[in-house]
Amino acid sequence: MDITLLPDEVLALIFRQLEPQQLQLLACVCRRWLLAGRPTLWYSLAADKKVHMPRADARHALRSKANPRASFFSSLRHQAERRASLADHLLWDMWIKLHQTDCAAVLRAAVSKSNIHVNHKLRSYHGASLLHLAARRGRLRCVRVLVEELHADVNLLDDGGFTPLCAAAWSGREAVVRYLLRCGALTHFCGVPPTTSSCGGVRPYTAEVWATRKGFDRIAKIIRKASSTVA
Repeated sequence: MDITLLPDEVLALIFRQLEPQQLQLLACVCRRWLLAGRPTLWYSLAADKKVHMPRADARHALRSKANPRASFFSSLRHQAERRASLADHLLWDMWIKLHQTDCAAVLRAAVSKSNIHVNHKLRSYHGASLLHLAARRGRLRCVRVLVEELHADVNLLDDGGFTPLCAAAWSGREAVVRYLLRCGALTHFCGVPPTTSSCGGVRPYTAEVWATRKGFDRIAKIIRKASSTVA
């Protein structure tokens, strides 16, 4: 059956189940018929996704060349950018707090109230996630909350290929290294740290090599033992 023959209201029900990236891909693949207008479809989707659109009776929306599809995706991009900026702001605030204390309760409340994705990557700081930041500072209680309660990805890569395990090993956080290994952190990833000042080198290395280069031989031994057990 050709779904392009379905009414706008029915298509809206189908498209409502898709993620923004899937919608964008579908819209690109089906440009010919989606660019034809179909305002009921796009305004219905906008209402469902809580995306701002020009009023259907507004003058610029009634022009012959008005493109509700373009308006929908433009608004969707702006919405995603606003959410990413808010998430960046929250992560930076938490990074400052993590310098001071192992603020697990504050972290839990902040993530729950803000409704951000726990694996959001801080764009202004090497693509680090909350778990990267907590692991780097050795905040074990925060790490436990992120992994056990909020289901953070223990193998998430930042922009330099660093995993939370790499961050903990590079910083000499033995308790966090042990915990992440128990939670399934992989040891073969190679990455570079978010800073190159007295960091033990600038090339991509595994967590074990970073620990060795920084002089944390005990941590390197722990990681090496875990690697051999998995192998």
